[in-house]
Amino acid sequence: MKLKETIIGERDIILSDDVVNILGPKLELRNCNLTLNCAADALVLAGVVVQGGSIVSTHGLINFHFERISLNDVRIFGSYIGVDFGHWESPSFYPIKSLDLSRANLHQCRLINCDVSEVKLPSWPCFAVQHPQQAVSYIASVSWPGTMGTSMRVCADQDEGCVAVVLNAENLAKRAGVSVNEVRCLVEGVPGVNIS
Repeated sequence: MKLKETIIGERDIILSDDVVNILGPKLELRNCNLTLNCAADALVLAGVVVQGGSIVSTHGLINFHFERISLNDVRIFGSYIGVDFGHWESPSFYPIKSLDLSRANLHQCRLINCDVSEVKLPSWPCFAVQHPQQAVSYIASVSWPGTMGTSMRVCADQDEGCVAVVLNAENLAKRAGVSVNEVRCLVEGVPGVNIS
């Protein structure tokens, strides 16, 4: 599907894997429900404004960057792994405001150049480390089980524009060979951690 140079209101838009879906430039979606039935390599964002509505990933979106898209008052549903929300160079051109991630399943996802206080974060077993750069020394000082140390060090080793990293405790526990409760006990002391 290719959508550009138009304003679309209150529609259900379904993107599938059978074509490369190109959204933009100069596309505005108002109170639309955007369903992503596609993988990251079948989705291109080239200048999109999404005002209201929702974005749903039905099969799980992996390693994608919501970069050239402005998200304002948007609800996010589905599973996302290694996904970035925000723009590194032009946050004022592609702002993120009032983003609702509370019903999404996120792991190793970053919020970039946005006001994290305007973002509804997902609840446990997901948790966020806000301003992860400030947690580097703490994370380096902890003896983490299994592969969890590597995951936490990667979480903290972020450029300044990264305002939060969201991880999933179930994924961390499975890879580290520990319980979800053990993960919670370990991450509760991390500076900037947000567990809801």
